[in-house]
Amino acid sequence: MFIIERMISLAVFALAIFVFSFILSKTDISKQKIVLGLYLAVLCVFAFIYKPYSTADLFRLRIYMEEWIDLPLNQIFSFSLSHQSPSWVLFSYFLNKLGNINFIQTASCLWGFGNIFYIIDHSIKKQNVEGYNKGYLLFFVMSVGAIYLQLISGIRTILGFSILAFCVFRELYENKKIYWHIPLYIFSALLHPAALIACGIRLLYLIFQQKSKYKRIALFTVILVGICVFSFYGSNYFFGALLKAISYIKDENEYSYIWEIIIGVIECIRNLFILYILFRLRKQDSISEYKHFYIFSLIFVVIGIIFVPLSYAIFRRFTLLGTMLCIGLLALILQNENVNKKSIIAVNSANVLIFLLSFARGDICGYKFFVL
Repeated sequence: MFIIERMISLAVFALAIFVFSFILSKTDISKQKIVLGLYLAVLCVFAFIYKPYSTADLFRLRIYMEEWIDLPLNQIFSFSLSHQSPSWVLFSYFLNKLGNINFIQTASCLWGFGNIFYIIDHSIKKQNVEGYNKGYLLFFVMSVGAIYLQLISGIRTILGFSILAFCVFRELYENKKIYWHIPLYIFSALLHPAALIACGIRLLYLIFQQKSKYKRIALFTVILVGICVFSFYGSNYFFGALLKAISYIKDENEYSYIWEIIIGVIECIRNLFILYILFRLRKQDSISEYKHFYIFSLIFVVIGIIFVPLSYAIFRRFTLLGTMLCIGLLALILQNENVNKKSIIAVNSANVLIFLLSFARGDICGYKFFVL
């Protein structure tokens, strides 16, 4: 169905990937933000003109949004607090007030890929990635078509994950303070139960980060008190997230898609290979300083692998988060003289295979921007 529309739409989308990956590889580091900004604008246009079919997540979300989208302003905040995903309620409500419902998926694309492109831009600058390696870094994430489609169709989980990846990258890769990111973590956690669990893992990892035993104990105490308070006042969010995860695992009729499972497994192997390369280089000073970012990324790659046989939804979503985090790790090895060129070729070959499968049979095949 819609074969011609999808073929043309995917061809244009794929062409944009290759064109901007090539342009980025030829652009000076000082001007690469302009290239990424232009590409982000193109992706947002693609998002705005996206035509979801009745089986698409976005089509279903629009039906759910009818419950609150026309509420008066003085009721929307109280309604959002009673909802399992208050950030999503407010996000969709205020964007719809712009007069066109397509602004919702467009804003998700802008914010989500804005986060991802920030990671790419700053990874390149921090590791002095040059030439075609810059294009490879962009292609690494864009080859996974599910990231784009989930950002403009499913929206909630992947947008929340992209916010988390942005914050973690700044804290563990660029040594920024976490305090400035607390509002972002809260917004991300309240977008979807999966994002709440991921943010919870980040919170617990803060304890592990501390070098001092006394700081660990103090932080553990503060977090424990915070969890107790949150469980009391926000029990519907906390237990809702746990029940959602359990329902995915127990649901024998859970939706799954064999081609995305295959793509996701290849993605996991590729990400694990990147982690393996860095593990072998762990004693280098240029690598060891990113120890915590490495471990945190490893956690989500492993979570994705663990849930392959248990839950398609959990496996696929956390694998996509693992890929976002691995952008910074790939940058570490692209310019490292101690990395065998065959290893780089292996990673790039996996990227090409993922791209071919994604655009032949993956979720992105549901993308079209016109109907004849």
